Amino acid sequence: MGAGTFTAGSPILFESVSQVTATPSVQIGARALVNGEAYCYVYNAGTDTATKDHGVIITAMTGYSISLQSVTGVGGFFGLVKHADIPAASYGWVMTKGFGQGLAGTTKSLATGDELTVGVSGTFGKNTGALTAWACGKVLNGAATAATADIFFSGM
Repeated sequence: MGAGTFTAGSPILFESVSQVTATPSVQIGARALVNGEAYCYVYNAGTDTATKDHGVIITAMTGYSISLQSVTGVGGFFGLVKHADIPAASYGWVMTKGFGQGLAGTTKSLATGDELTVGVSGTFGKNTGALTAWACGKVLNGAATAATADIFFSGM
């Protein structure tokens, strides 16, 4: 059985997209559309907490197991942890498309109009066009190093 697609106000989606739990509350891979933003229900298979304002990548063949990025410019951006931290071995909702805030890397500043890629520990930096880097968003309002920027994200 495939994952369901829900919309806000649907009688099927009984939880908020900020819900995080140690046991799955909906089917892994379920999709939801809330206020024009797309979300996917995932499992954090990494060893670190996927923290708010950070990007996550796919880590397993299921396509719904994620972790924080550990190497600069490697792996495909899956989505943004927008509402609540997702601890290791826990389940939660990740925004795959929409407006949010992303944290700039500790050595990166983000300028308005920059195309982004996810980097070390789920922070964001300017896409340099490297073959291993996948574009994941566009900066709407710039930010200094280690600060959040307003970004339009587009993941998987």
